[in-house]
Amino acid sequence: MGRALVIIGISLVLALLLSVQATGMQSEQKEWKAFSDQYKYLIQDQKQSLADQLLHNRLNEMGKYIETQPELVRLAWSDMKAELEAEPNSPLHKERFFVFIDSLVNDDPVTFTKSQLKEFQMKVVDVTVSEGVLQEDWQRISPVVQAHFGQEETFRKLNLLVDSLSVDHTIEMREDVSEQIDLLYTKKNMEEALFWTAVLIGGTIIVTLIYVSCRKYAASRKKANSRSENS
Repeated sequence: MGRALVIIGISLVLALLLSVQATGMQSEQKEWKAFSDQYKYLIQDQKQSLADQLLHNRLNEMGKYIETQPELVRLAWSDMKAELEAEPNSPLHKERFFVFIDSLVNDDPVTFTKSQLKEFQMKVVDVTVSEGVLQEDWQRISPVVQAHFGQEETFRKLNLLVDSLSVDHTIEMREDVSEQIDLLYTKKNMEEALFWTAVLIGGTIIVTLIYVSCRKYAASRKKANSRSENS
């Protein structure tokens, strides 16, 4: 009985903690989604000074939110914040920043990042898209890819290949870039499959332990009742 109650108690506590954490994260996501939308509306209305002031006022507060994110996200944020502070009027740095924020406030940052990467890959294999445009697009999405895909070595090779497009304009080079993106997808899918396999196995073990403990408890109760009746 004791072990069964302990296992059930731990399971309930973990479920409660995960629920509370998820609720808190959703609330913060909504807050930063509203901030992102407000900034974009100001830009669309050509109110650049108000947009810059809004961004400046929220940078430190956003840093506190980023501290709750995985390490790769924190590293990407650190680089982008330094860029914005060094060149606050750079259109590229602002674009990188808001693609990054859009990924964070998305319900599924990895799926969001995959869609950005897929769009980039389609441009890579389209020979009518210039190498200059490709490099600009890559600069815009690369922090998000690095933050949510990881895989340092694969990402580094992809980064080098995209840079090489500036001097090697061949179709073969574009194919190399596309193949490296496919490799990035493959490794990410393998990571996700391993994660869910671990979750499934862990969940099965917990359920089995609870079931066995409950059966033992029921058997012990039945045995105790039988002894009580015989006496």
